[in-house]
Amino acid sequence: QRVRDGDEKAKLFEHAGIFHGEAGHDGEPEDKIEAFEEFLLSSDGAAIDIAMLKFSCSDISRSTDVTRVLDAYAGAVDRIRRARPKLELVHATAPLREPDHGTRAAIRRMAGAGSDAANATRGRFNEALRKRFAGEVFFDIARAESIRPDGTEVTVLVKGERWPALASEHGRGARELTDQGRTMLGRELLLSLSACCGE
Repeated sequence: QRVRDGDEKAKLFEHAGIFHGEAGHDGEPEDKIEAFEEFLLSSDGAAIDIAMLKFSCSDISRSTDVTRVLDAYAGAVDRIRRARPKLELVHATAPLREPDHGTRAAIRRMAGAGSDAANATRGRFNEALRKRFAGEVFFDIARAESIRPDGTEVTVLVKGERWPALASEHGRGARELTDQGRTMLGRELLLSLSACCGE
């Protein structure tokens, strides 16, 4: 359910459920991190048992300073855990976009622009996130999005390195997930949340 402001939000948290709401502004990951921390340390946030911050594609672009964003996130996680030791945090990898296609895509790749370059930055961020919080619970969006139904992985080649990209079976364009993609990610989310609930 979507989180709303005011009295409706307070009443919403009186019942068990999975809730989602906006944090900060798209394209500003540090703003989202700050809003996420502020909410969890508020009186409303005290009612939450499990929490996760999900970035959007626009939050991690080709020009993103991966180290800066990761350090900001890790700092917030540390402060939240010190203030809310019983709260379970689930880490989410940044989502991906489809590989570039066609002549224009080739030109963008030559210029170091386009979806492939952005996916490479997201790949670096996701690898660093997994390493920083190794052994903890993840909703690995990027991993799930890049695997086709037949088990093969979709990748893009950027400056001699291969990075995961969104499989066409799971999504089209910049933001639209297919029914299969939504079902797949819903299943992965539930598996991640169940890992926080014990046996």
